[in-house]
Amino acid sequence: MRLISLLSRLHRVLALAVRHILVVEGACADLRGQYGHRRRPFVPAWLGAQTVKPRWLLTGLVALGMCIPLAAHAAAPAPLTICIEDVPLSPWSMPDGTGLMIELLRRVEAQLDEKFEFIAKPWKRCQEETRFGVVAGALGAAESPDRRSYAVFPSGPNGRADSQRALYSEPFHVYIRQDSGASWDGTALKMPADKAVLTQRGYVVTDMLRNAGLKVSEAVASGPDAIRHLSARIFYVAVLQSNEIDREYDANPPWRSVITRAERPYTIQHFHLMIGKTTYERDPQRIEAIWQAIAQVRASKEYKRLLAAATR
Repeated sequence: MRLISLLSRLHRVLALAVRHILVVEGACADLRGQYGHRRRPFVPAWLGAQTVKPRWLLTGLVALGMCIPLAAHAAAPAPLTICIEDVPLSPWSMPDGTGLMIELLRRVEAQLDEKFEFIAKPWKRCQEETRFGVVAGALGAAESPDRRSYAVFPSGPNGRADSQRALYSEPFHVYIRQDSGASWDGTALKMPADKAVLTQRGYVVTDMLRNAGLKVSEAVASGPDAIRHLSARIFYVAVLQSNEIDREYDANPPWRSVITRAERPYTIQHFHLMIGKTTYERDPQRIEAIWQAIAQVRASKEYKRLLAAATR
């Protein structure tokens, strides 16, 4: 698909070159007519038997030199504006445009001669702006039926999002106050009567909990804020993306003295570069190439070393 795109662009460049050559030759012929020279039509060598004179070859090269930069500029795709969450999601993304997901896409840029522009906003706003085409897509989105209604994910053989082309995968764990009476056995989450499970705002796990018949609160944007709410007895149970908070949890004895992290995860999610349908339909080959490059970069030894250093 990439080869076809390149050949198409080359065809456009050559077409513009021929057009410029004919226009310049016509102007030169008019000047020759004004000064008494016999006018002769210019016929490119590949269109007839007439030999191209050196001066016409020079004219053609000048015209070609003029049109190639213009054609290349016209063919260059606009950068893709990608929304990232405006709270730290260590080590994957930070509001200042750093993190492993950003670093992965920088390598994709170099591999494909692509360009991404990252903008940090609240996560729900990232989703809504993807829905309405304000941004090209959002970074680090798990698949859900609602998101499938306005966005596209890299599809696997079963029609679901392809985990091999995800940016990363991570579990969500259940964090429980030890005096709450709540429990998670890997199958059923039992809650105190009329109490809500705390989750991060706009995350797919929220829908999963509600579908299981549980009351849910999206009162926080970050995992550490959720743990602080549990520590302060504002909530009793939270289901949170684990890697972001586990190092802080492990390093904080007061938290561990009152909060238990259940051993079995509630779910494991794959996080993708989610692309809005409008952007995808405009150039599906471009987006598919980006998703494929994500898989290649993730599999590279260089990126694996970077990942190991950031998550150890």
